[in-house]
Amino acid sequence: MAVIDHAEQIEQQARGIPFPNYRYELSVLDLNAEGDRVDWAWIEARGNPELSTANALKLAPHSWRQWVEQGHAATPEVRRRAVRPPRDREPVRQSPESGRELPPPLPAPREPGVSGSASRTPTESSAELMVSVLMDRLRNLRVHKRNGRQSRHKPLALLWGISRVATGRPHLAPWREFREEVGGLLAEFGLPESSVTPEYPFVHLQTSRLWDVHGLPPELDAVAHAAAFDRLNPEGGVTEQVARLLGDPFVRSQAVAVLRETYLADIDQHALLERLGLAGYESAGGIEDSTEDHARKTVPAARRTVTSSRVIRDTVLTARVKKLHGDRCQVCALQLSTRFGTYSEAAHIRGLGRPHNGPDEQTNLLVLCPNHHVQFDTLAIYIDTEGTVRSTANNSSMGPLRTHPAHPLDEAHLRYHRALCGRDTTAHATQGKTS
Repeated sequence: MAVIDHAEQIEQQARGIPFPNYRYELSVLDLNAEGDRVDWAWIEARGNPELSTANALKLAPHSWRQWVEQGHAATPEVRRRAVRPPRDREPVRQSPESGRELPPPLPAPREPGVSGSASRTPTESSAELMVSVLMDRLRNLRVHKRNGRQSRHKPLALLWGISRVATGRPHLAPWREFREEVGGLLAEFGLPESSVTPEYPFVHLQTSRLWDVHGLPPELDAVAHAAAFDRLNPEGGVTEQVARLLGDPFVRSQAVAVLRETYLADIDQHALLERLGLAGYESAGGIEDSTEDHARKTVPAARRTVTSSRVIRDTVLTARVKKLHGDRCQVCALQLSTRFGTYSEAAHIRGLGRPHNGPDEQTNLLVLCPNHHVQFDTLAIYIDTEGTVRSTANNSSMGPLRTHPAHPLDEAHLRYHRALCGRDTTAHATQGKTS
């Protein structure tokens, strides 16, 4: 049993004739806890429409559950450890039917446009670059200070790099494209007294070990020389290993939060993320698509007609979960009285809007008062791995989350919200549910 780490289209040759193929990098999961067996009941449960995903997951192998709950960040921990044969003993490939020795495998794949003798430059492996290391490097960028304020050049360039991964674009971009896009960001969101010099983060981000530049001669590899870059048009962006980690929504959410909190807290967050195509990362709810149809003026007030695409919420589900808690906030226990009853609000832990695309199910809901609903959606509070509600600003405790035995919460959704707050680490991720 394995999970796909990476997939890419490659070119191979057979008898001198090239043909396209796909290469997959797989991580075989460790099944030692189950005695190298998979419970068939889990397979059947996955296909049972009457069982929820959470209930089916209870029957899964331990390594699979951990990978589902923690994402690719958990891969190094749940991967099966292979024992290599001695170097002087190469295994003989035999046909299982005839026992005859098989011919050698196809030649090593090469990427389109690369000669057969070319090989990749060894780089830091994705297994070595753990999520905790990525976040630590993001928090400790070497940035210049002017009048006691941190330069925004490197953080803005890295956010631009994250946006390329989030929108499915190549993680490396030509200098001229970087110059136009990041130069515009620096002009709009950089410090007022800073010059618009995209060449500096383009080359100096390499010291962070999160960034690659290709196509520069050795004498220019660490020199910010815009004229030379214009002539050579090298490529730059986050490394391949960083791009793979950022492909995990949990990791990407946390990386955005870390950069915003550490370097960009005093700018218009919504405008910046919207400019980068990362709108929705500044709130737990996300955004819903809408398209304007046409506008018309009426008397006495101007109005316009719009056509919107909105998520359909299960009102019966929210009414049921509110009833379980008696309309009492799970953070402060407040029950608001109205003229004819009581009032509370249902908050989705992982928002239904883009880019979160969370599910509308009971394990993804909290019952909150209006004040704590706003704080939860704006990422001012979060729930830690022990079920304690904490302030994002200083991690101070606000007390344990009130729970109900008939209302378990999915830890994966709680972890996603922590990542948006910049308060999730692989080392502290837990399994199972908060009940």
